[in-house]
Amino acid sequence: MSELINRSTLAQLLNYPQQCCLSLYMPTYRAFPDSSQNAIRYKNLLGTLREQLNARYPEANHAALLDRFERLEEDHEFWLTPRDGLVVLGGEHFFHASKLLRSVPEQTFVSDHPYLAPLMQITQAGDAFQLLCLSRDEVRLFEGTQEAFHEVQLDYRVPKSQTDALGSDLTAPDQSGHPDGFGAASERGDPMTHSAGGSGKQDEIDKDRDKFFRAVDVAIERYHSRPSGLPLMLVALPDNQSFFRGISRNPQLTRDRIEIDPSALNAEALRERASEVAARHQLDRLNGLHDRYGAAKGEGRSSTDLEEVGKAAVAGRVEMLLVAADKRVDGQLDPETGAVAPATEAEGTSLLDDIMIAAMRNGAEIMVVPPQRMPETSSVAAVFYS
Repeated sequence: MSELINRSTLAQLLNYPQQCCLSLYMPTYRAFPDSSQNAIRYKNLLGTLREQLNARYPEANHAALLDRFERLEEDHEFWLTPRDGLVVLGGEHFFHASKLLRSVPEQTFVSDHPYLAPLMQITQAGDAFQLLCLSRDEVRLFEGTQEAFHEVQLDYRVPKSQTDALGSDLTAPDQSGHPDGFGAASERGDPMTHSAGGSGKQDEIDKDRDKFFRAVDVAIERYHSRPSGLPLMLVALPDNQSFFRGISRNPQLTRDRIEIDPSALNAEALRERASEVAARHQLDRLNGLHDRYGAAKGEGRSSTDLEEVGKAAVAGRVEMLLVAADKRVDGQLDPETGAVAPATEAEGTSLLDDIMIAAMRNGAEIMVVPPQRMPETSSVAAVFYS
């Protein structure tokens, strides 16, 4: 029942038609004894969600809307493998539960669309990433953030090794040549050394690597990079790095090189190496967005006014939108005009979420950033098309 969140999932959630939607977010704990409280905390939040549903949509079919939320509470197997957070979204025509790789604050919402702000932050480029560990003998894929990291179960169509990819076409292991990509000592840099008759057989071994890496590249791009939309870092020895990059057609593959035998690092060491790279990228991207905002402000193409930004988001005039993380502004955005209206206590809707959804549906670039990094200490900052 649990599904991982990626960019394609978010796009699907964005495109659901308006309907009565229930949204529940909560942090969860992986280790016992704290993990034993996860289901109890979920049950308590479900009670809050019922109260909000009664207040906002008293005439709705409450039993139908809550049925799958309640069944999740009783799904003991679901609660056996927690991660760091949980989101459960449901409406009249959909239901989605995801275990998250980062903690999220406890929040419940009842509105005419799912509350997606935390998921936008989680899925935005530079925050999450994938890590491809590649050698001739093994392929492994990891996914996560700077705080949390896990190994991804590879799609069955991704070859896991040269034997998996080539089968009977693999060069026989008793042939001479070096499986690590050099045919003789001279190719490692040792002078005046040559192994008899090895070059032709080494060519065959290199062809094996060519076929294997090409198969890995195509399958990883098609079945993992494309659906997730996440940057892909490569962990491999220098020779394999260069060769794989030379043949790769994966647009998500970054220029960052973690040049080491992947088997030499455990999962935590891999996370630390990748996190250093991801942190640099995130800072560079944020600084670039700030520069763009500053330039647009000088041209009169920016705003931090909620009313002005809301109308521009609905009209499709927002090129870039920065939103303060974990910030809530109660209110409603008219989906036709973009006018901002205060929300009643019963409605409890999130104006920032409305603005983000409207802007994203119209193709705006969105980034959720720490409040202290927002321009002019605002909750939103928009750059308009010229």
